[in-house]
Amino acid sequence: MHRFPAFVPRGEFRYDKVIHWYPGHMANARVKMEKRFKFIDFVVEVRDARAPFTSASYQFTRQIPKDIKRLIVLNKVDLVSEKLAHRAQEIIEDAGFPCVLTSASTNRGTAKVHEWAVKHIRPDYKTIGIWVMVCGVPNAGKSTVINSLKRLAFAAAKYGRPGNQIVKDVRRTESAVGILPGVTKDVGFFQISNKPRIYCIDTPGITLKKTIDPETNLKMAALGSILDYWAGEMYIADYVLHQLNCRRLYRYVDVLGLTGPSDDIKYISSFTAQTLKMVRPDKVPDPLAGILATNY
Repeated sequence: MHRFPAFVPRGEFRYDKVIHWYPGHMANARVKMEKRFKFIDFVVEVRDARAPFTSASYQFTRQIPKDIKRLIVLNKVDLVSEKLAHRAQEIIEDAGFPCVLTSASTNRGTAKVHEWAVKHIRPDYKTIGIWVMVCGVPNAGKSTVINSLKRLAFAAAKYGRPGNQIVKDVRRTESAVGILPGVTKDVGFFQISNKPRIYCIDTPGITLKKTIDPETNLKMAALGSILDYWAGEMYIADYVLHQLNCRRLYRYVDVLGLTGPSDDIKYISSFTAQTLKMVRPDKVPDPLAGILATNY
């Protein structure tokens, strides 16, 4: 028996906005990225494990030459069940693409990226080393994956045998990260290790240039790949609420202290604002503040 059996969620969500976020730095970066194909050995496409197919960068990856190998990384697996993560991995691998699961913020699984590169990539010149381009949608964790690889290399050097040269002459400089999408705005590169010699090309997150499906970019906004204010905070929150109710996931009722589930996002946001005493100058609860408090 489900909780709140008398509650019947609305049957459909009304997609009444077209979300499009493709700023100039993305267009410029994409041109630079495609020019670097001739210099790289393989591509790591980072996806968000919460939406392993919606967060695919297919408009960019289909431009990758067929002779360049691609490894798909499902990042943020700590935010989904193990069963769902492994099922997504199976589907991707059945389609012919190698796939690893990571939670780069805690260095979980990123060693498998290094292992895959060493096992499957043979650079033309060892002195030049392995060059990998890391791409993906905004906020999927590309820079975090790069930083995790570098930290693991320094840890291996620290605890490895004396005299190893794993990170000889490698700078500790890390890629900038943040909770908002669009932190990385240009193409850059970082050396990960010296033995083996591996370099990563860090790239800005690139959204879909054009889509006819109104739900795709709304999902991306819900994941934090598109700026909240660009998509509309209330619109995103209403979509998330709809998905929770349709799946009968009512934990938000307990978290927010509600008496029961609701399809009214304005009521929920106002209730949250009132509970947290987030009011406007006229003492009226601020629904937008309630939404932001719920998100963060």
